[in-house]
Amino acid sequence: MLLALGGLALSYAVYLFCDNSRFHERLSSLPRRAKRIIIMGFDMTLLAAALLATLWVRHDIAWLADTGVGRLFALELLIALPVFMAVGLYRNVVRYMSAGVLIIIASSVTLTLMLLFALTSILEIHPLSTDDLILHWLFALLFIAGSRMLAGEFLRDRMFSGEALECVIIY
Repeated sequence: MLLALGGLALSYAVYLFCDNSRFHERLSSLPRRAKRIIIMGFDMTLLAAALLATLWVRHDIAWLADTGVGRLFALELLIALPVFMAVGLYRNVVRYMSAGVLIIIASSVTLTLMLLFALTSILEIHPLSTDDLILHWLFALLFIAGSRMLAGEFLRDRMFSGEALECVIIY
């Protein structure tokens, strides 16, 4: 269910991105709740993609035969969304975020993967090795933090592209 919502959010973002001339206006006109839902869906999609990349890099095609992989994906997404919300990942406005948000992203991804590792060990659902966990952490950090930084740069460029900036002296 969460993966389907992520796919819908991703497809809507791609639809908005294709019409490049009005992308910023459409995104700015959305209510704050819709923007958060899009970001949540995009994060869940990127987290699932990070797990998929981890399994592909570490286990090649062998992970396809394992029946616990679907439960692993579902468990990760069910853990990640409440953790990301509790840590405060969705409180920042992407356009105005600073580099300090990287600490929030790193802590939320770390907490999510620690809980995932603990629960998969307890429930014996496709146990992840330590190497899998480290690689998944790196992929998740790269995907989520990278997407936030790219989105912030894109929105900042759009915000200042039409205006002539005035030089000022602050004393």
